Amino acid sequence: MRIAFLVDSVSNLKEDKNSHLYVLPLYIIETIAEHQETFKSGFNIDLKTLTDKMINAPKGVKFSTSQTSEEEVRDKVKSIINDYDLIIGIPIDKEISTSYLNWKIVEKEFEDKFHVLDSRIVEVLIAWLISDIKVWLKNNQYSRAGLDEFVYNFRNKCGAILFVTDTKPLVAGGRLSNLKSFIIKSFKFHLLISFLGETGKLQFFNKAQSASSAHKLAVQFLEKKLLKKEVNFRRAALLTTMFETDKNQLIKQEFVTLLNNAVDVSEHLLSPVICTHTGINSYAFLIQTE
Repeated sequence: MRIAFLVDSVSNLKEDKNSHLYVLPLYIIETIAEHQETFKSGFNIDLKTLTDKMINAPKGVKFSTSQTSEEEVRDKVKSIINDYDLIIGIPIDKEISTSYLNWKIVEKEFEDKFHVLDSRIVEVLIAWLISDIKVWLKNNQYSRAGLDEFVYNFRNKCGAILFVTDTKPLVAGGRLSNLKSFIIKSFKFHLLISFLGETGKLQFFNKAQSASSAHKLAVQFLEKKLLKKEVNFRRAALLTTMFETDKNQLIKQEFVTLLNNAVDVSEHLLSPVICTHTGINSYAFLIQTE
């Protein structure tokens, strides 16, 4: 059975036809006065270019995002569908973007060969899911119900904490009030935002006045939510918008220590489309349990 995977920019993966991996863009829009310039996240704008723009942006410049259109999904599926028996689609978490709905519309047109997953995950979690699906397919006969159940179990074992100090994108996107933003900046708080694959929703859950305190709160939260009796951590990752190697290494090592060296922590750059909303100097810590 020839199978391809179709993802979008939030996966931070690059298209690789030899690996049967295809990528659709999500969009970043830079608005300067009345002028707008649109970029394809991960295609013609990378994280370094975006963060440089955000750092040097004059007052009044805004950055926003836009979804993949129904037509784009349809055209991409049409372009590869004859080469495969099945295309597995993993779009951005439906709780974060309505892009998922466009994928589902197209799925109905190719329902025998296009299966869109309700994964409710983002970033490197998508790469982990693809890897695990490949193993599952080697040991199980494909069925929609079977794969959906596998994905449901996968996402219920995933969680993350996002650490934010630059509140401007959150205010611009209507996710944070100006008053709360002022308080956070005045007291130099680290804002903690939780993400659980169980729901796929982002929620403000705490704040801390130091990075170390924020990291401890994050690990305590993830352990409480994800660790069950006789269950261990399986994978962990640090996703960062920062390019200071030493700083990232210190943050990563602190998480390794807080987890008592229970799991290796990989390091990756955050996708540009997510950074548009989290701002500069933001980072995230992701966990998956067994």
